[in-house]
Amino acid sequence: MKYLIAFTFLSFLVYVNSYSSNDYKGTEVTITVPKLNNIKIKTQLENEFKKEKSIEYIDGSLLTNTIVIKVDDQTFSKKKIDQMLEKWGCEGIDYYYRKLSSFNIN
Repeated sequence: MKYLIAFTFLSFLVYVNSYSSNDYKGTEVTITVPKLNNIKIKTQLENEFKKEKSIEYIDGSLLTNTIVIKVDDQTFSKKKIDQMLEKWGCEGIDYYYRKLSSFNIN
């Protein structure tokens, strides 16, 4: 009987741990930057964003004038992103946030 209780308790701990750690994958932020119109600005902004520890991924598009970053919600600061953009003479006019998760419904 004590083995059954121990097995049930351990199973519960494994379930709770896998549920809480695997579900959260961060947030994707898409920023519309009208002045993102040449490769030099795009490269400078990407290099600037790579220095920020709360940003896990960055990519920019000259075609759509957008920057996509993957961030950790706990440390992300929109104000800091705005300051980085202003440093290079740019402004983010639209921010779109999308939570990322490993849970997918087909």
